[in-house]
Amino acid sequence: RIVNSEGRIIHVSERKVAMQEKIKNMRVRTRFNTIPVEKSGEYAVAVDVKEVGDTNYVEVAKVPLEVVVEVVKENEEMANKV
Repeated sequence: RIVNSEGRIIHVSERKVAMQEKIKNMRVRTRFNTIPVEKSGEYAVAVDVKEVGDTNYVEVAKVPLEVVVEVVKENEEMANKV
């Protein structure tokens, strides 16, 4: 899940991962094609886990993601290219 600075879920992505018993640390990489950011602020990528046979997910980690949105006017952009 990606959560915006107000705590609202703005994106959900689910991946199946086979987790082995007795493994304390595990790294999984994923790619988001787009993230629907609305404005600058501290967003978070929340990591949830659901055991086989369970119906509910449990949050196991939350990674902060600082987002800065800059709007560049077309004339300024053209001047910077010259």
